[in-house]
Amino acid sequence: MNRTRLFRAAFCFFAIVLSVTVARAQNEANDTPSDTPAAVVVTQPPATKLDALDRGPGLTVRGLTKVGDVPDDSGGKLTVFAVTVDDRMKAPLRGLALLVTAKSGAAARAYVDEEEIAPLIEGVKALAKLDRGATPMTDSRGVYRTLGNVTILNVDDNGSRTAIVRTMQVSPLTGQVSVAAARYRSVRLNEILRQLQNAKEVLDKTVKE
Repeated sequence: MNRTRLFRAAFCFFAIVLSVTVARAQNEANDTPSDTPAAVVVTQPPATKLDALDRGPGLTVRGLTKVGDVPDDSGGKLTVFAVTVDDRMKAPLRGLALLVTAKSGAAARAYVDEEEIAPLIEGVKALAKLDRGATPMTDSRGVYRTLGNVTILNVDDNGSRTAIVRTMQVSPLTGQVSVAAARYRSVRLNEILRQLQNAKEVLDKTVKE
């Protein structure tokens, strides 16, 4: 009888140890990084009026005029559009659509509302003038961000200046995020500035008409 109880106790102890070992192995497997990138999903509301109207319910009519491309220094490009979005209920909204296409083929479009265009132009002007003497520190970095996920930077890059234009687009159907960036020598910010100014002129003419 004692031997039977001892055997049962040993068997139960072994079963407990085995179950704990298996559980630990499963947890470690779940914590192992995967090579498959996780999908990024954003559920926040649209940051611009253009996005909100373009993604909203009901009828919308979007008009686009391509203003120009600014090819970057690595095979990508920035494309600037003048845009209107109309729901046929009130005056159409105006602004810009900035589309960045990277060398890899990744692309993302971001809207700029009409009231943000003038500050954006002034911001790019300021970034174009930024140099290493902008601060008393050894490195300087300037950033301009819009509400609609456009980021323009002027950064130190191994002793030279590099400008980066980055856009982020959120799919209205899935919430997935696309990000693309174009890189330029900082002196080429003036080319981007001219395209923004040209786009503003296109929109100004639509108001007069």
